Amino acid sequence: MIDRAKELGRTYFTYTDLGHLSSAMKVYGLAKKADLKPVLGLELYFKDPKCPIVTGTEADRCKYFTGTIFAKKQTAYQELVKVVSNDNMPKIKVQEDMQSLWSWDELESLSKFDTLFVLGGPHCMVG
Repeated sequence: MIDRAKELGRTYFTYTDLGHLSSAMKVYGLAKKADLKPVLGLELYFKDPKCPIVTGTEADRCKYFTGTIFAKKQTAYQELVKVVSNDNMPKIKVQEDMQSLWSWDELESLSKFDTLFVLGGPHCMVG
């Protein structure tokens, strides 16, 4: 994928891990070696009854939402690593894997750093 990004004349390379950051450093090194600026991210699962956007709406019946956070700068990435490393987050079973369930507080804390949040979609609405 990095070779293809170079062929297309890209200067950035974005990469996301699902629920963890285990491949981020490898991708970072490969992108830098190819003279691409890496933008690392994390796909996450979100649900929180304290969320002022969802609470009290039809969306309350959704089991969870997905989203992706991209860290645009080193300080944002370091904060993302801290949050991902928190093993006290509630867990949710997604297909066969247990994933951390992010809260409004975690998203709000990362919004203070140079991050981008891309909202995914609602899941498990049927049933």
